[in-house]
Amino acid sequence: APTIQAYDVQFVNVSTAAIFTQNDFKFNDIVSITLGARYTEPRMKQRNAAWIYNQNFEHAAALTGPGQQFQCLTGPFAIGPDYQLSRAACAVTQSAKFSGTSYLASLNLQFTPEILTYFRIARGFKGGALQFRSPNPPAVKPEIAEDYEIGFKGDFFDRRLRTNLAIFQTNFSEQQLSTIVFLPNTNVRTTVL
Repeated sequence: APTIQAYDVQFVNVSTAAIFTQNDFKFNDIVSITLGARYTEPRMKQRNAAWIYNQNFEHAAALTGPGQQFQCLTGPFAIGPDYQLSRAACAVTQSAKFSGTSYLASLNLQFTPEILTYFRIARGFKGGALQFRSPNPPAVKPEIAEDYEIGFKGDFFDRRLRTNLAIFQTNFSEQQLSTIVFLPNTNVRTTVL
């Protein structure tokens, strides 16, 4: 094939700081609540590049030899048809920082030692992301999930029968999904939406 599309990941650095707490408060033999919260701050940085590697570039021999020409798909030389001497010319550095809070609150009703009913609300936070194989698009936004749940747990017949029943609903915003994108030159790449 006269051209080959390729990419290069030079480094990826991800660090996360978090602080969290979860506590149970019992008011009497029946009623208790559980409260929890977590603050999360992920940071990420990456440097990568994408290019078209032209094996049959007509002026290759006059520069650095056959097969040494890179048409940048990323970086400062991505605009225009000019070929670069090195794939390093196609590199681009990206960084992103996110922050978010997760929490849960649960009202627990322990009617007997064997029977528990609870009502729970929770919120989950998942930090955003940088596109690993596609450095041009902006960072993916954080994902938020909100969960509502009503549940019943019980032991019956001298613990011969145990039940765990729950009804719940989860609502997502900015849900992160990986998808395969088919490019015009028959290559494929995985992208987070």
